[in-house]
Amino acid sequence: MSCAYVVAYDGRAYWGTGDGGFEVRESIGTATQPPCDDTPGAEGDGGTGGAGVLTAYRVEGLDTGTAIAVGTSPDDVVLTRVDPDKLGADVVRELFEGN
Repeated sequence: MSCAYVVAYDGRAYWGTGDGGFEVRESIGTATQPPCDDTPGAEGDGGTGGAGVLTAYRVEGLDTGTAIAVGTSPDDVVLTRVDPDKLGADVVRELFEGN
């Protein structure tokens, strides 16, 4: 089983959607991606390196409280959205403490 694409930004958890067809706007800061250890003991699995930091971008027509794009550059981003069933600081804390 592989890890879900999830980042923390501004106290909220955002989950990758796989959606395309969106327009990236300006950088709004950084988002943190929890470590993923979906293959324990595998070399380069990311489970030992700690959290990753990505640039967060505003998405045209969407409020940053519900969706952001994250990635290494405006041309290499993933659209992420807040899941209304997974809200609150406890969700974000569990992402990082559970690994």
